[in-house]
Amino acid sequence: MKTPILTCLLSILLFTSSSCEKEDSPTSCATQSPVVRQVKDAEGVIVFNSEMDRYLIYSSQPGTIDVVAIGVVCGDLPEGLKQVGKEVVFSGIYKNYTPASMPPVGHTWYYLELSKAELKGGN
Repeated sequence: MKTPILTCLLSILLFTSSSCEKEDSPTSCATQSPVVRQVKDAEGVIVFNSEMDRYLIYSSQPGTIDVVAIGVVCGDLPEGLKQVGKEVVFSGIYKNYTPASMPPVGHTWYYLELSKAELKGGN
């Protein structure tokens, strides 16, 4: 079951990689944006968006097959996490983010301020 979800998440990247505008700075985040929700020990997949020059974490909503939270990582990921396609367990807060174009239905973009992140299973 995890393979179809991972495949789905990675294929979404192909369709949405051009839907975001490039940020002014790789470390910028919307400090004024309100916190939308907090997550603890959520699971996701590391993605790199070359147009934004930013790392993202795609996290599917448990119990669904097509609802995905796309977190634009605030700051920089530690070197050990810069592994595209790897599964990660993370905690942090999501803040409002408005992509340059309308994302597909079921995909919501956020700024993601990480408080903890590690590769799943120590991979």
